[in-house]
Amino acid sequence: MDPHKDLELDQLIERTSASTLRSLDTTIDVEQRLRDLFREAGLDPELVPERRSQTR
Repeated sequence: MDPHKDLELDQLIERTSASTLRSLDTTIDVEQRLRDLFREAGLDPELVPERRSQTR
């Protein structure tokens, strides 16, 4: 394979991996914030039915 194409592919994979990690971090942050809000409202987050997002 062409070394230039290999470099482009490696860069694309790195950018995709970084973007995926940022997205997962955001999802985890939102889920944690929702659990915190349920607790503040006096609800047990473990008893609230879980809704599956379309991205999972």
